[in-house]
Amino acid sequence: MAKMGRPKSEKPLDKRVTIRLNEEEFTILVEYAQNHDITVTQAVKSCIQEKILNRC
Repeated sequence: MAKMGRPKSEKPLDKRVTIRLNEEEFTILVEYAQNHDITVTQAVKSCIQEKILNRC
């Protein structure tokens, strides 16, 4: 019988980055995410796309 479950992704999200923020930076990040109705993860990934990947 074939294995059941979620199909494998072509680009799995298997890398993790941990950063430390002070209270002000964290508050700004959370408020930004709330104001744009996105998660904190989506906010960080969006900034990476905009600031780093679009420059190359």
